[in-house]
Amino acid sequence: MEQDELLRFAVEALNSLGLRFLVTGSIATVIYGEPRFTNDIDLAHAGSRSLLRRTGGLIIKKMEYYREGGSEKHLRDITGILRVSGEQVDRTYIADWAARLDLDEIWSALARRVPP
Repeated sequence: MEQDELLRFAVEALNSLGLRFLVTGSIATVIYGEPRFTNDIDLAHAGSRSLLRRTGGLIIKKMEYYREGGSEKHLRDITGILRVSGEQVDRTYIADWAARLDLDEIWSALARRVPP
């Protein structure tokens, strides 16, 4: 099964169960940012509807992944999203959630890398 088929299958299964989810990780980064190779598909429970606002939910999840594992690839992914989809990104929204989730230091560093 190819990756796009697996993603389609997972999305259809989760939708049929009425579950809210967010596609995160590299596969989502390819959609909103710069392409890169990936071997997996990351899905996260969506929680609050406001967390899904545009690409903000993806950026917030990537910052959480970075905090948990320290992998620079998450910061590169976010930088790519900001460069490619910058005008679609609600930076105020992300800054608010970053403060709530104690990610504000990471967000500030990223915002300096790619100014609006």
